[in-house]
Amino acid sequence: MNAIMKHSIKNLLALLIVFSATSTTFAVDSVYMATVCKIVAEQEKMYRVMFYAPTEENVSVQIKNSNDQIVYIESLKSSEFVKKYDLSYLPKGTYEMEVKSAGYSIKEEFELGSVKGFNFDLSQLEKKSVSLVGSHAQGKDMTLYILDGNEDVVYHEGFDDTKQVHKRYNLEKLSNQKVTFLLYHDDQLIKKQAFDF
Repeated sequence: MNAIMKHSIKNLLALLIVFSATSTTFAVDSVYMATVCKIVAEQEKMYRVMFYAPTEENVSVQIKNSNDQIVYIESLKSSEFVKKYDLSYLPKGTYEMEVKSAGYSIKEEFELGSVKGFNFDLSQLEKKSVSLVGSHAQGKDMTLYILDGNEDVVYHEGFDDTKQVHKRYNLEKLSNQKVTFLLYHDDQLIKKQAFDF
C-alpha cells in the first residue's frame, strides 16, 4: 500500500510539472504575440509611428483636430511598419493621432505651434550689454529680434536648437539709449523686454 501511494504521488508530481511548463510556455507565447505600437515626437512637427503585430492586419492612422474633424487618414495592411509623418502643413492647434487595428487602439495628443516650455531670461549687464539665457526641453526653434528706440530692427538671429542657449549682446555701438528684445517661435511672441541704458 505504501509503495502504491508513493508511486501515485510521483506520477501526480510529474503531471503537475508538465502542466506548469505548458502553462508557462503559453504565457510567454501570448506575451510575444501582442500587438505593439509607439507614437514618438521626433521634432515638434515630425512624428514617427512604429507598429508591430503577430499577423498581417488592416491598420488605420488618423489625425483629428480639436473640433474632432479628421484632417488626415491612411489605411495600411501590414504586420509591422515604421513611418514618419510630417505635420508642418497643419495649422497651429491641438491634435490627436490614433493608430488602430482589429482589437487594438492607441491615441496620442499633441500641440503644434505651442510656446509652452520656453524658459528664457534677459538681463541687463554693464557696458551696454544684455545676456540671453534659457532653454526648451525639446529644443524648438526660436528667432530673436532687437529693435532700437525707433522700433527699427537692428539685429536678428535664428536658433535652430534651444535646448541650451547662453549669449551676450554688446550694444555699445547703438546710438539709441533704448532697445527692445523680442523672442518668437514661428509667428508667436514668447517674450518682449525693453532696456534703457
